[in-house]
Amino acid sequence: MDFSEELKTQTKDVHTSSDKLFNSVLSFALADQNVYRMAVYRFFHVYSLIEDKLEDLRHDCPSLQMIYFPTLFRANEFEDDVLYYYPEGMPTEISPALEKYKQNLESHTLEDPVNLIGYVQTMQLAILAGGNLLRPIIVRVLGLKERYPLGVKDLRVNVNHPQLVNLICVVL
Repeated sequence: MDFSEELKTQTKDVHTSSDKLFNSVLSFALADQNVYRMAVYRFFHVYSLIEDKLEDLRHDCPSLQMIYFPTLFRANEFEDDVLYYYPEGMPTEISPALEKYKQNLESHTLEDPVNLIGYVQTMQLAILAGGNLLRPIIVRVLGLKERYPLGVKDLRVNVNHPQLVNLICVVL
C-alpha cells in the first residue's frame, strides 16, 4: 500500500468525525451572517499565520521550499473578504482558540520547521478540495452574487490535488 492510501486508511475515522463537525458548524455559520463573517475573519488569521511562517522558513528548509506554491496563498483574498464583511474596519480581537493555534504553530515549527508541512498540507488541500465544493452552497445560502467575496475566488493554479499530495508524500 502506498503512503497516500495508508494515510487515507489510518485517518478515515478522524476525517469522518471532522467532516460531520465541519458540516454542522457550516450549517450554523450559514444560518447567521455574523457567524459566517467571524469565521472568514478567523480563516484570514489562520492562512496569514501559515503563509507568513512558510515564507519565513522556506529559505532554510529544502523540504518547505519544495511545497512553496504562492499561487495557493489565500490570506490576501481572505483579507479582502474580511474588509467586505466588516466595512467598519477589521476587528482587532483574537479569540483564545486562535491564540492557542498560533502558539502551537510557533512551538511546532521551532521544534522542527518540517512540522509546518502538516499545516501547509491542510491549508492547501482545503482550498483545492473544499473551497470549490463549498462555493455554490455558500453563494446560494448567503444570497451572494456570482462575483462574491469568499477567499477562494478565481483560484487558478498549476498544481492539482493529486500532484500536491504526491509532492507532500515525497517531502515526507
